[in-house]
Amino acid sequence: EFYESARKKALRAPLIVVGIASYTEHSKVPRIEQSLAAGCVLNNIGLAVYSCGYGSVWRTGAYAVSPTVKKGLGLGPNEEILGFIYIGTPMQADRPLKSIEKDTYFSSWPVKA
Repeated sequence: EFYESARKKALRAPLIVVGIASYTEHSKVPRIEQSLAAGCVLNNIGLAVYSCGYGSVWRTGAYAVSPTVKKGLGLGPNEEILGFIYIGTPMQADRPLKSIEKDTYFSSWPVKA
């Protein structure tokens, strides 16, 4: 049952892009910056896919840290999976956007006491 569930997950979308950060020691580019840059690439892939009329979902979960998956993809010790971008035709229309209060997400600096 576990293996059947895993097999189905791999077939949820016609295309799955695996985002992998490959870290290089560099005095001016810390590991976190390399990770964020690779994450931005994944986000831009999602935006590009959407602009072409397709849908995408970014997932991580247990498979992103699984030694079996990492080995199967040939990852080296300096690499990690940042996520899986599932790409395909959306099964439903976009959900309506919810209204948000900007003050929930933004504040002025310096904060006045």
